[in-house]
Amino acid sequence: MVHRVKNLMATVAALISLSARGAQSAREMEESLRGRILALSSVIDLAFKAPQAASTRGALSVEDVLHAVLAPFMWGDLESSRVSLAGPPLVVKQRPSEVLALVFHELTTNALKYGALQQLDGRILVDWLQIDGELVLCWREQAADFVALGTTTMGFGTKLMSQLIEGEFSGRIDREVTAQGWLTRITIPLPSLGL
Repeated sequence: MVHRVKNLMATVAALISLSARGAQSAREMEESLRGRILALSSVIDLAFKAPQAASTRGALSVEDVLHAVLAPFMWGDLESSRVSLAGPPLVVKQRPSEVLALVFHELTTNALKYGALQQLDGRILVDWLQIDGELVLCWREQAADFVALGTTTMGFGTKLMSQLIEGEFSGRIDREVTAQGWLTRITIPLPSLGL
């Protein structure tokens, strides 16, 4: 328990530092930090409530992590129908599930600010597979009236996701614009997820 609490405090300390670097004001830092901590908290809460054997305590499925992070944004039937999740049951250990929660939170926040969830007809389609010893997760944002913002710089959220995926998992994240919207592909070696 002491080890897990120390890891959690180290994660919170890192979130504070990263949020401070990317914020333009104290209010912006407060909002981004609050969202990240709530995403982390929802996954930790879910992990402790999960009825599992002692050997898998705290492990969650990729789908459970996605549901926990997306739940605050899916406040009604209309919003819930705009998100589709599809993939095989894949259970990851507690620490990887916490990191995935932060990544999924950044993707959701970006979808609300700049992407599919900003459009009335926008949709998010998330699917994942195990391919050649890796988890390959695709986060697709689609909207009929999609217009890509003309920025070529990497925003703070994208930098944070890259640092988490590369640093924690030795994985990679690729983002591109398609005719329908954003496509984010995350590739993580299965051993990095505790599999």
